[in-house]
Amino acid sequence: MLTADYTVRRGRRVPLKATLDGALQGLDGIEWIVVARRFPEEPVPMGGRDVGLWASMAKLLASETAFRAVDQAIQTHGGNGFGKEYRFIQMLAPARLMKTAPVNNEMLLNFIAERALDLPRSY
Repeated sequence: MLTADYTVRRGRRVPLKATLDGALQGLDGIEWIVVARRFPEEPVPMGGRDVGLWASMAKLLASETAFRAVDQAIQTHGGNGFGKEYRFIQMLAPARLMKTAPVNNEMLLNFIAERALDLPRSY
């Protein structure tokens, strides 16, 4: 059973962060799944610059997740991942393109750092 503050394990309360950190440690790509589950729950501010920030974070999350998913599918299927019947190779080019166009992910990270973290402009 999971709640916002703790989980119950073997009849006693265990802090949620320690439990999740232990369970998720070493799983490649799991940070994106956790972010994707939290992202829609927060309200989207509609006044001013925050909309662009949220759109940038959504595009970054979608492009990275799509590329990782296709790459992992090819890796999981081994040599068959390159076969025409699985169509993973046909999915790879659009997934990779999302990381580059219309704005590449490095520029999105710069924008997010500037707007969300108040870091100086780096481009």
